[in-house]
This record gives sequence, structure tokens and C-alpha cells, in this order.
Amino acid sequence: MITGLGSTFVGSFLIAATTSLPEAVSVFVAKRLRNFNLAIGAIEVFFRQVLSKAP
Repeated sequence: MITGLGSTFVGSFLIAATTSLPEAVSVFVAKRLRNFNLAIGAIEVFFRQVLSKAP
């Protein structure tokens, strides 16, 4: 290990990043299309999902 981080941590980080990628892309595309309501809605849904999984 070069960084000193555990393989479980790195794997969890990669899974979290790849599962969040579709939401990030949808917000980016909505912003580029100047559809700010869609962008804000996508962010709201993302945070609801995150907060519902919090312990």
C-alpha cells in the first residue's frame, strides 16, 4: 500500500463514487440545459437518499 489507506476504505470510496456518478451527471446536464428546477430536484433527491441511509 502506497497511501497507507486500507483496501476496504478504498473499495468503499470507489463504490460510493461510482454510485453517485449518475446523479452528478444528471445535475451537470440539467445545469447545461439551463433547467435549474431539474438540477435542484436531482440534488434534493440525492440528499434525501443519503439522509435516509444515515444511522
